[in-house]
Amino acid sequence: MRRILAALLFAVQFSVTVSATYAATGRTAAQFLNLPTDSRSAALADSFTAMSGDIGCIFFNPSGLATMEEAQLTAGYMDYSVLFGEASEGMYALSWAAGAPVDLGLTDLPLGVIALGLQVMDQGSMIVTANDPTPIGEVDLGTNWALTLSYAQQFSDLSAGLNLKVIHQQLWTESDDAFAVDLGVQYSGLQYFIDRKDARVNDPDLGLRLGVVLQNLGTGIQMTDEYQTQELPRQLVFGASIDGCVRLRYFAPQLNPPVGLALFRFHLTGELVAYVDKLTETAEDRANPYFDKRKAGVGRYAFSRDNLEERLGAEVWFFDTLALRVGHLGTPDYLSDSKVVYGFGLRFPFSHLVALALPKQQELTAFDWLYRETDRQIFVEMDYARNQGLNIPGGGRPTTIGIRIGI
Repeated sequence: MRRILAALLFAVQFSVTVSATYAATGRTAAQFLNLPTDSRSAALADSFTAMSGDIGCIFFNPSGLATMEEAQLTAGYMDYSVLFGEASEGMYALSWAAGAPVDLGLTDLPLGVIALGLQVMDQGSMIVTANDPTPIGEVDLGTNWALTLSYAQQFSDLSAGLNLKVIHQQLWTESDDAFAVDLGVQYSGLQYFIDRKDARVNDPDLGLRLGVVLQNLGTGIQMTDEYQTQELPRQLVFGASIDGCVRLRYFAPQLNPPVGLALFRFHLTGELVAYVDKLTETAEDRANPYFDKRKAGVGRYAFSRDNLEERLGAEVWFFDTLALRVGHLGTPDYLSDSKVVYGFGLRFPFSHLVALALPKQQELTAFDWLYRETDRQIFVEMDYARNQGLNIPGGGRPTTIGIRIGI
């Protein structure tokens, strides 16, 4: 009995504390879906709804995958045991995703982008004690995971994306599965190009991109009590991104640099998150004399200023090699707990470096054309993010590390 009580108390503490920081309300299941395990987006406070051309979009807005021009793979890892100090060990979260454009040449339009993603959170283990500090055993709290299949398509200035999810949540010996979808769109028609031959959808000289996504629309999670089903962390997110770059070819045309190579480029992102998991009051809510549907964000109150979460991010790339990132997470007013995050990325753009090394010729060989005129990106990128901490004595701020590859 002591083992049961200790494990359950710790699991409840973990769920409520993490959800209050990363998912605002703390009233839904599968909170690990909101953990910042993608290293690039984590440094931008997860302000990624209007970002595009990155495989990490699968975890935020699948429509952002539509402008991917190469196959990409990413993996991220975070050690979450630092959040609780000595309270637990072995806690970690990781993400993995891979995707590529599909074009069978059967039609004039490509078939779109298909991607697969995986999120995993191991809740670690805990040493169980009796009434005194003497250990009497160790409990494995289980592993949560979500598998995502994604499809995205570009329609001129509009892109759309769909995620299909299988979600598994475990609490020691109890577990359940759920199914969900994400639906997202982006609009990228507000773009400016100095030279129209540089008109790559994902890389304007200056542009504004708008995005909206509904996440985790699906079945609930049931554990031991069939009458108590917890909803998934359903969110409606509105985002915007201002993108810009200064291309090297405008300053050093004699080098004949590839179209996409920039002296520097920037992304400024922002979004508002409404937690729409609670559409109506329950009988339990109505029976509670202290229940306030405004503070709880029931129905239309989910869009009130006090219940919205704000995310802001800024990223600057230098020579497409070094990226500096910073983000700010503004939680709803009733939590009063804003966070600043930051990070950096190092990219090795092999295709751009090869293109610069090629001699300038009047007639391009096939090798020249592949690496210079198409601006096909072949790169390896390593990312680091310093994430939000929790207000727990002895707890620290976890870091996310990751790698992404484009071919």
